[in-house]
Amino acid sequence: MASLGENLRTFLLDDLSIYDLVAGRVHQNHMPQESAFPAIWFARQAEDRIGAYDGDAGVGRTDFALECLSTSIDTAGTLSKAVFDRLNFYRGDFADTTVQGVFVTDQDDNYQLRNDLSDFGVEISALRVSIWTT
Repeated sequence: MASLGENLRTFLLDDLSIYDLVAGRVHQNHMPQESAFPAIWFARQAEDRIGAYDGDAGVGRTDFALECLSTSIDTAGTLSKAVFDRLNFYRGDFADTTVQGVFVTDQDDNYQLRNDLSDFGVEISALRVSIWTT
């Protein structure tokens, strides 16, 4: 069984408008230094399981930080919109994961550089994505 992150990556790449921009460059947790742009990077920020006194109710929420990166602000924006359109209010399956709902809860272009300046010259549109699963 694939992880939710792996299924999210596959779901994003199944959209031709996203794939045409990133050509497979969707990275979870680690962005290879040699990766070309545009690209998508994401990482899990939080995970909550909803429980009941008689056991797990089987519902959970996982929040991801997701960054759309490009050397062009226009391309970063185009990619961010494609990701937003693909994910926001989606309900269905991510491969072997049943998704009750996906919500883009924040979108931000005001991004702080990393300490090592490895993203200097890269335009970033950041999204916060909540995925509810059963």
